[in-house]
Amino acid sequence: MVQKNILTFPTIPEPALSRSWETAWEKVPAEWQEPVYRLDRAPNNRVFVRNSNYLYSNKTYDYRTGHTLADQELAWYIYTIWSEGTLKVDPAMLRWYVTSTQALIDRQPAEMRDTYSLANIEPYMLIKEAARAFYERNERYPSPNNLKNVESIAKNLYQHLTVRCSDTPWYEHDVWNMRLDSRIPRRENEPHAERVISLEQLTQTWLKEAARFWFSQALTYGYYTWTSVASRVTYLNYFSRFLATYEHTPATLGESLGSIRKLTTAFTDYLKNPVEGCHENALSETTIGSVTSTLQRFYEFAYENKDLITETTHTEAWLNLTADHTRLFPTYRRKKKGKAHPVTFFTSDELTLMLAHLDVLKTPMTQQVTVQTPGAEPATFTGLGDEQAARAWMIQALTGRRASEILMMDYQPLTMLDVDPEKIQEDSFIARMTYQQTKVDGVEPTILVDVAVVNIIKEQQAYVEEKYPGLEHPYLFPNPRANFTGSRPRSYRSYADTLKRLDATVKLTNKAGEPLRFSQTHRLRHTRATELLNNGVPVHVVQRYLGHRSPEMTMRYAETLAATAEAEFLRYKKVGSDGRDLGLSAKDLLEISQLDHRADRILPNGYCMLPPTQTCDKGNACLPCGAFATDASYIQEHRDQLTRLEALIEARKNQYKARRGEDMPETNVWLTGRLREKASLEAIITKLENEAAQNKAVSGAGTSGRVALTLLTNPAKNGTSPIVQPNLRTQR
Repeated sequence: MVQKNILTFPTIPEPALSRSWETAWEKVPAEWQEPVYRLDRAPNNRVFVRNSNYLYSNKTYDYRTGHTLADQELAWYIYTIWSEGTLKVDPAMLRWYVTSTQALIDRQPAEMRDTYSLANIEPYMLIKEAARAFYERNERYPSPNNLKNVESIAKNLYQHLTVRCSDTPWYEHDVWNMRLDSRIPRRENEPHAERVISLEQLTQTWLKEAARFWFSQALTYGYYTWTSVASRVTYLNYFSRFLATYEHTPATLGESLGSIRKLTTAFTDYLKNPVEGCHENALSETTIGSVTSTLQRFYEFAYENKDLITETTHTEAWLNLTADHTRLFPTYRRKKKGKAHPVTFFTSDELTLMLAHLDVLKTPMTQQVTVQTPGAEPATFTGLGDEQAARAWMIQALTGRRASEILMMDYQPLTMLDVDPEKIQEDSFIARMTYQQTKVDGVEPTILVDVAVVNIIKEQQAYVEEKYPGLEHPYLFPNPRANFTGSRPRSYRSYADTLKRLDATVKLTNKAGEPLRFSQTHRLRHTRATELLNNGVPVHVVQRYLGHRSPEMTMRYAETLAATAEAEFLRYKKVGSDGRDLGLSAKDLLEISQLDHRADRILPNGYCMLPPTQTCDKGNACLPCGAFATDASYIQEHRDQLTRLEALIEARKNQYKARRGEDMPETNVWLTGRLREKASLEAIITKLENEAAQNKAVSGAGTSGRVALTLLTNPAKNGTSPIVQPNLRTQR
């Protein structure tokens, strides 16, 4: 049954002040109202990039076009990016932009030139003129990089004017930019506010306008987050490019269910095969599923709201939608959700190796650093010069927080606890850290942190104070680029790009030869969760610490921990007291040791396989016992025990001879028992040293002819409850 999505048209509250050009121009101070600048003096030197052809000398640079409105708009733009500290401009590229703009305006009728707005010059028009003028002057076309630089100025200025200086509702623009338009609905702490959404690639008007309505509704009423809308726009772009290969495809896609299915089947095949100019490689099943489900969801919404969409888009075809459009794809194509991806984490050795190489990220780019790790030759690297990224990574490793939760933290995230300074130890909790919860609602975003985390945060605060002196600091991790006042948090893309450069520089691998990537920051969260569970922290406490709304996600880490413990247990072959293989499978042996949680079954040198209903009457005489089992993980303990036993035998023999004047006979009761223990230890050590580890059972120890034990399972417990019964056949 289709979920109802009937909505009313969104009522977007208008800002208190008009967004018209007149209002914007009134905010520009008198000293900024002419596009004439001294590049070597404050405040202009903060908005212009240093260019060797524009020396910082006693010279004024004039960027006026000679046309009143265009000059005012250019001056407003330069003032805006200076006051917000978001961008810098290359003076040479700005000169190129101005001369191209002047040429375009000069072609207009004389009476229109002084009132001609730069908002009328779309970026593609300016780029075309800039390339033409360059070719006319140099008899060659400009380099792609230079053309891209002047295009960047044209796009930014155009978007600033069309968004900031007009009363057009935010959703009527083809480009949605949270940084430019404060009217766009958003979460309180949007972790991907730097991401820009563009509807320009939806080339079919009916598709673009309907998608505009759908996504504006979703953002206004909170059905989708900003990142969800961005992903769905990308998915609809595939459909738009596919429709471009068909002529006159209507919004209904066809006149019957058969014709609709024919089109959507062709679309699915289109996604599965590489298409030049669209996707060079075949898309994964997951991506294809996301694309088709987005298209299905879009048509379900359109069907339930076809009257509103028709009124909004002025496309009558939407009225012809039927229930057939709620099942674009056959149900058999919809695969059940597979098992969740396994939780992966870094081992302690891997984490130690990565932390040793984190110095490469901290070191300035003008210096080199040598890293020494155990068992490896010293390696020298050129620094990457991003110490705040290194601190963010370390806080993630120590706390298990998500990257966005750390990058968007307030400048002062700590609340110190009332702790006696004299009693503080290295691992003591001394503060409560407030992070930015960006994924799950209804979770208290605070955790206890120890001395190490507090010290890292204080180092980062000192770094911010030094880089942005005398300014307010809203964020602990300010964005390193286009952020000259430190007012914007570091973007995830900037952080991820830096870590990827570190990966490419150090190229770390684990013992299996698989790459260890700093950029896989979510594995740090898995690592911390597994560490907490491994230390016996209750699941509900770990759930609270990780910020999970329900215990289901937390239990994934518990399952991974159990799987890891099982894999570690099964690595080793189990042998009995006389060194012979046990007659139990390794998995059965694991179940016995886990299901019977008695401390007396875990021995210093192995395991006690005595049935749960029986009690031990041998004291500490485990080696001669047939219920004793061990594996290669205890081999050093066996060697040490053998050394101690040999020393004990030799000492007792010497005492016996000193007292009686003769050697201790082999028939001595005490010596007989010790020699039997020695033989058992030697057999165990020889077996474990000579045989390669195999994932199978090893037979029980004890004397020859003993009644062997066979492991059975109880069907009522799905084969998980071990029942031990005697085997009637006697070993020969």
